[in-house]
Amino acid sequence: MASTITSASVTHIPVWFQKEVGKNAYRDNIGLCQSEWLVRLKADSGHEGLTLGNRFVRADDGSIGALLEMLQERVIGLSIDDLLSVSGGVVSGPGSGTASLFGDHPWLSNAAFDLVGRESGVSAIDLLGGRVDQAGGREPDP
Repeated sequence: MASTITSASVTHIPVWFQKEVGKNAYRDNIGLCQSEWLVRLKADSGHEGLTLGNRFVRADDGSIGALLEMLQERVIGLSIDDLLSVSGGVVSGPGSGTASLFGDHPWLSNAAFDLVGRESGVSAIDLLGGRVDQAGGREPDP
């Protein structure tokens, strides 16, 4: 039987210097982002998936309460097997019924990769097709 997501939590992480989690590659965000909002999804198997909920919380109508309500309504109870469509060990797209969820909240796909990878015992890099060297060839796992 597939594991299901049973709970979600949101943790505030104060940021005093550069954006510490999920750093923007184009700027340092010094002084722009004083908070990170870490979302943790827990499955009945004991596995957890992590992502940042900053985009939701910083939206015009976003709040921690609204974030938790959305997670309760749209994420709690989902089967891990239904989060992503995996073919040959590589993710080929959103799972059955999650396309609209990830369309509305693309940041949640990070937690999906985390959960699916932990559940199947592989890294998120492997779910994306594996490591690639600068010449475009596949690198062996370390």
